[in-house]
Amino acid sequence: MDTHDRTAAEEHRAARQRAGLFDLAHRGRLEITGPDRVRWLHRLLTNDITSLTPGRGCEAAFLTPQAKVLALLSVHALPDSLLLDGEASRIGPLAVTLSKYRISEHVEIQDRTPEFMLLALQGPQAPAILAAWAGEAEVPPRDLDHRSITAPEGPVLVIRNNAMGDPGFQILAPAASKAAVWGRLLAAGAPMGLVPCGPSAWESVRIEAGVPRDGVDVTDEVLLPETGLDRLVSTTKGCYLGQEFVVRIRDRGQVTRRLSRLALEGTAAAPAGATIRAGDRDVGAVTSSAFVPTQGRALALGYVHRDAAQPGTVVTVMLPDGPCPAQVTGLAHAAGGGAAEIDVSSGSRGAVPNSPA
Repeated sequence: MDTHDRTAAEEHRAARQRAGLFDLAHRGRLEITGPDRVRWLHRLLTNDITSLTPGRGCEAAFLTPQAKVLALLSVHALPDSLLLDGEASRIGPLAVTLSKYRISEHVEIQDRTPEFMLLALQGPQAPAILAAWAGEAEVPPRDLDHRSITAPEGPVLVIRNNAMGDPGFQILAPAASKAAVWGRLLAAGAPMGLVPCGPSAWESVRIEAGVPRDGVDVTDEVLLPETGLDRLVSTTKGCYLGQEFVVRIRDRGQVTRRLSRLALEGTAAAPAGATIRAGDRDVGAVTSSAFVPTQGRALALGYVHRDAAQPGTVVTVMLPDGPCPAQVTGLAHAAGGGAAEIDVSSGSRGAVPNSPA
């Protein structure tokens, strides 16, 4: 959607200080229907799906038998279906792979990506803007809870998502209503400082919050325990794909590398793949990076050897223009909150609208 002539830095500040509206066109979704859907999906995903009641949601991962990540998902329990939201590039392959595990179970898998659009309303003013737009003040109270509401544009699903910082909401609506919903949200939020924001601002907000992007920071070559996304795993449920390896790594107590947050000295973002060095040895590589205006510096996510992954460890990121001092600030799985100010100058988060289900 049109974000006008604002810079990504201006959009980032608006989303952090007032409110920003984002088009999440990079997200996709599957809908799982049928009487066996909960039991079937519970056996495949890492989290406890049986505990979800309509209106609730959770994060989960779909793994290979060797615990490598095929998809990071949000799972939402609707009255007659389960909605899986994930990176659009993962959704098609996920549908194909899930189908292979459907034997005698009565389940149907539908790719609903083309039929629906997803927007994100992010920032301190988000609850007030949502109430002004929808005409009601009640919002989903807990992270990943959702409510079906009747907006002026028709039925929509409002999902609480605090991953990028509390408060945050996602709005799922029929694709045909996208322009109308976008326009009315901007009109409702204008008095409260809402601005439209583009993909570059989304990336900088994401990286500041320490949220890994599926397919970018997490690929099918990554073991789930390397990501630090422990909240995606139920330790009390029965078997799921990859469980044996996840438990084995957990019992061993460590992984070779950890997905970490880094604060760079200066404003130049690091390209994906940039080498991370500690002293005279290579200890990892950057997966994503952006200049973060609210921090006044570039931040990054990347995999760092466990020996160098402790917060405060001084490292060097090899940029195209030369080495850049940086510091490890923590693991890259914090659900919200901005990166801390770090001195590296020493050199060293109803039903699908009109769903047939």
